[in-house]
Amino acid sequence: ADERRMPKGGMPFLLYTVTAAVVVAACPLVARHYVHYPLAPLTAGVRHYRFPQIIPVLPWVAAGLICLLPRLTSLRIFFPTSRKWQFVVMSIFAVAVVAAGRHFVPAGCDRTKEEAMKYDRLVYTHRWDSVIASARQRMPDKPMTVTCLNLALARKGQLADHLFLYYQNGPKGLLPPFARDFTSPLPTAEAYYHIGMVNTAQRYIYEAQEAIPDFQKSVRAYRRLAQTNLVNGDYAVARKYLTALTQTLFYDDWARETLKLLNDEEAIAAHPEYGTLRQAAFRSDFLFSDNEMDSMLEQLVTDRPHNRMAYEYLMAWTLLQKDLPRFLEYYPLGNNLGYDHIPRAFQEALVMTWAQKHRDFQDMPWDISPETVKGMTAFMRAVSSRQSDAYMRQHFGSTYWYYYFYRYRSK
Repeated sequence: ADERRMPKGGMPFLLYTVTAAVVVAACPLVARHYVHYPLAPLTAGVRHYRFPQIIPVLPWVAAGLICLLPRLTSLRIFFPTSRKWQFVVMSIFAVAVVAAGRHFVPAGCDRTKEEAMKYDRLVYTHRWDSVIASARQRMPDKPMTVTCLNLALARKGQLADHLFLYYQNGPKGLLPPFARDFTSPLPTAEAYYHIGMVNTAQRYIYEAQEAIPDFQKSVRAYRRLAQTNLVNGDYAVARKYLTALTQTLFYDDWARETLKLLNDEEAIAAHPEYGTLRQAAFRSDFLFSDNEMDSMLEQLVTDRPHNRMAYEYLMAWTLLQKDLPRFLEYYPLGNNLGYDHIPRAFQEALVMTWAQKHRDFQDMPWDISPETVKGMTAFMRAVSSRQSDAYMRQHFGSTYWYYYFYRYRSK
């Protein structure tokens, strides 16, 4: 009876806990003696935390739990001896853990960042349909996610028709300006890469890698840098990145297969990605400026008249910028791109420019559908009658007209 009242192992438990804590605390000090590395990163965990100037609390919590949890099972004073009650207690404990996780895990994450990372991952793996499906479930509204969506629409041939079916936050949602960090340039680099601005994609991805706070290298960046140099014909540089990738776990096979393409012009020309990019990229060198993006895109379309994605990005840029004179100037560049109809966004812009200078829609030089003319008429009538913003959004929220008058305010 006395043995049941007094829990065994009180002193050994305390001795074990203190010993484990001393060992955990001593590990960084011992490691510093053999590795010339600052104590703070060693304490936080080398390469386990992105920001070296910050020592997070959770690793210390985890270390403390490592010291405590293995010995908690010996403290039967906190645990019933009956098997029935043991089952009840364990069941309650399991439900409490699941409930706490269900509450605290979503509360502890940044949903905006999680969504941005999801879109970026889908774009990186070329899952264009999944990007569009995600946008239909929950409309993206941040530049990074909108950039991913617009690229997916372009890759599926839907950008010119469906651009304004989704939320647009101006040209920064098409090709955002460069930001010196290690995340936001990634989807922008993807957009530049796919439309044929290979050198700009290379610059963005390189700058993103160099902005990594702990000065590590990115396998994803290495892969893209290998691809851009391969497309440009810089095989020695491409070989450097590919050779490094052969030492990785997940990119080894891809790197070895890609190494076979180096210096093989026929194989590259027949490749569905690299051969297409060579036909879509700039032919001549010039000074790039993201402050004159319409001129950059115009140069690309002029160099490569059959680059349909570049043309649609050029037209989308002028529409999102609300620069209708430039839109009309560039519109004829698409005459030989094989369109079987005028895309919806283009029709809405064309009919609006016509309505600004004419009293009716007769004698328009473009093949505008009757539905678009009818919609423009209804929009003009609603504006004249000063309908509320809620009414306009409900009836015309997916049109270029609503975007032009009620959304993004260009500078």
